[in-house]
Amino acid sequence: MREADRAACRRSEGNAALSRHIGASLMADEFDMSFFMDKKLDHGLFSPLSALLPSG
Repeated sequence: MREADRAACRRSEGNAALSRHIGASLMADEFDMSFFMDKKLDHGLFSPLSALLPSG
């Protein structure tokens, strides 16, 4: 597996409280999250995400 692929597959512990807050905030603003359920993730997500995650 290429290094770039390994980085994309790395698991994160996550933050359940933050996830709930984001979801509740989006729903309060009438944002339809179900619209994106069948969308594929692309570099538009992973490029900024890689800048936020610690390297290693």
